[in-house]
Amino acid sequence: MDTTFDINKIDDDRLLQKQLLGCLYGLIKDNKLSFNQAHGLFQKKTLPKVFKDMISAYIKSNPEA
Repeated sequence: MDTTFDINKIDDDRLLQKQLLGCLYGLIKDNKLSFNQAHGLFQKKTLPKVFKDMISAYIKSNPEA
């Protein structure tokens, strides 16, 4: 497990975080996910495949988000 902080990757990591938040917020806005459900997703070690797929699709369709 790599736990080393890489200052050169911070911009990419920040972008990915924003894309993930945008995807989840979109689901919440469309009443497909509640804040409590979203919170529960992040209490687990991995996200369910359906959400990983949605996030991947969102990132592909919104590369600048």
